[in-house]
Amino acid sequence: MDYDLKGVERYELTHKSKKGRYYVDEARWMSYYYQMRLILSNANKGEILEIGPGNNFLKKLIESSIGTHHTFDIDVNSNPTFSSISELKAIEDSRYDLICAFQVLEHMPYSEALEMIELLFAKVRKTILISLPVATPAWRIHYTLPKLKEKNILIKNCFVKKRKPKFDGCHYWELENSGIEINNFIAILSKWSTVNSFRNFYNPYHYFFECLKK
Repeated sequence: MDYDLKGVERYELTHKSKKGRYYVDEARWMSYYYQMRLILSNANKGEILEIGPGNNFLKKLIESSIGTHHTFDIDVNSNPTFSSISELKAIEDSRYDLICAFQVLEHMPYSEALEMIELLFAKVRKTILISLPVATPAWRIHYTLPKLKEKNILIKNCFVKKRKPKFDGCHYWELENSGIEINNFIAILSKWSTVNSFRNFYNPYHYFFECLKK
């Protein structure tokens, strides 16, 4: 596996788009929240491996609450613990309590992403956490009724066209596009794990998978 990520920018908190929008906006903050919650609930003080740390923002957020935090990235600018596939393969099997790959796998061709997932399951002892972009937009409904809990509901918006898969230096593929349906992806993960999944209500573009190794 040799991934070409040329042109993929490592965003900082202060980065703005041409339209003046911060890369880390409210929606992305909520994705960081779910990433932290899932990690801390599965590997508190454990040994974890993060795939694609980017600017190491997640690592900085949780470093005081976990044990060893190693990283893998072919971009050496992120100062990863491991920077090549050969190094990743050389790691002893079942070493890590948890491995996470948040918004990473879509940056490689789908067939190679599946190879990476299989490799990660060999290196993990307990849990793999994954998040991926989902192409189908969704309506968000939030309401509160007297004496009842607040409710968050996501309804798939079937009236908006899905983004067509086109590699632009960033994403090779997304869920619910190119024939990659969420249920089919869960079936693949289920070969090695029991899968819990959910779509981020506050950032519906991100879909999370909690994989408990069998």
